[in-house]
This record gives sequence, C-alpha cells and structure tokens, in this order.
Amino acid sequence: MRNPPPTSAVSLGARFDGPSQTAAADTARSTAHRRRVELT
Repeated sequence: MRNPPPTSAVSLGARFDGPSQTAAADTARSTAHRRRVELT
C-alpha cells in the first residue's frame, strides 16, 4: 500500500480547492451586495 505522490495530491488540492474557494467568495460577496441593495 503506497501513498500517492505528494506533488499530485498538492496539484489536485490546488485544482479543486482554489476555484471552489473563489466561487464561495464570489457568492458571499454577491449575496452581501444583494442584501445591501434590498435594504436601501
């Protein structure tokens, strides 16, 4: 039983975590902006 090479694990983490984190930040920003617009 071998562990996967660290490089592949890091690249997979960067590939999957990066975009999802940016998308989450964008959704949070847009929802906050929408709430602000509704309040005014």
